[in-house]
Amino acid sequence: MKSLEQQLNEAQAEINRLRGLLGDKGKTLKKVQESGLPAVAQERVMKRVAADGTDVDRVITEEKRYLREVGAHKKGKTLDLVEREDLTERMVKGYMAAGLSEKEARLAAGLEDAVEKLSESEKHLYDSAKSIGMSDAAATGFAKRGGRF
Repeated sequence: MKSLEQQLNEAQAEINRLRGLLGDKGKTLKKVQESGLPAVAQERVMKRVAADGTDVDRVITEEKRYLREVGAHKKGKTLDLVEREDLTERMVKGYMAAGLSEKEARLAAGLEDAVEKLSESEKHLYDSAKSIGMSDAAATGFAKRGGRF
């Protein structure tokens, strides 16, 4: 029969082992949630990592590549989301290489992305205004004012 001290040491070792597993799982879950993948894809990634212990970053990259390939056949929002996320991550890395902290780099990349989306919206408004017969000047003004006269 094991002594009380041995049992206590074994129990503590098991607790430490389980904490390590939970910590790893928590980090994995956080990475998957922050990946920008759709919920169904996140679930697939978590199942694969849990099943065979594959590196979560590699599985996320493969899942994004898969979605990109599927999206190439069916131009939809999934493709745009994945491509935009890849671009945003590259922008963050570029800003960090220029000396910004990660937080500052993410903020700068987010602003750049927002300006791009605003420009796209203005382009759509301009095109809509032109399609209903507005002059170039009127369509430009309409687009710049966010679709208001």
